[in-house]
Amino acid sequence: MSPLPSVPRPFLSRRLALGAALLLAANLGLAQTPSAPDPAQAAFIARFTPEVQARLLALPPPMLARMVRTMSGGRPPGPEDQRFTLRQVMVQMLADYQAIGAALAMDNGPLAARNARRLVDHPAPVGYLFPYIGPERITAANFQALPAFLDGVFGEAERLAKDGEKGNLVQASQRYGDILKSCIACHAVFRGTPGVSPYLRPAPEAPKAP
Repeated sequence: MSPLPSVPRPFLSRRLALGAALLLAANLGLAQTPSAPDPAQAAFIARFTPEVQARLLALPPPMLARMVRTMSGGRPPGPEDQRFTLRQVMVQMLADYQAIGAALAMDNGPLAARNARRLVDHPAPVGYLFPYIGPERITAANFQALPAFLDGVFGEAERLAKDGEKGNLVQASQRYGDILKSCIACHAVFRGTPGVSPYLRPAPEAPKAP
């Protein structure tokens, strides 16, 4: 995977900064001595249910501190941030992704670039990932993998936009496929089994043939 570009887009920068912070915490900072939560960290954790809070507090302290600083700080929230659930945001991202494919099929590089940047600038869901992925998936190992997923989706989308602006539609099409690969890899880690819900009763068994 190519190195992260220097992208002056605030929303992309925040997501890639989160990934870089998590990777740095996992590789360099896990041996640091834990410290008492600061007010921002306490307020961030207090938003969640006890099950999620316990999982967050079980993360390596440097990793948790960096996540809180990244998610709580940075630029002021956008007008659509923290208004929609993760499912709603993902539906918007799917529509933007499909719009990129339509533009590429029409050989319209500038339109593909605009659609790709709309994918990059999707709003942050309420509570970010934590309320939606299940407490059992909030682990240091899973979040250590997040930087590669972020770059594989948002970094590639930004690079696709640049290819579209240059008219390099073959390269843009290759990146389009790479984005989908990263989406699938991320879902394999953070998303449950499609069609399965803890709120559904087991389906009755079909009667056996005599």
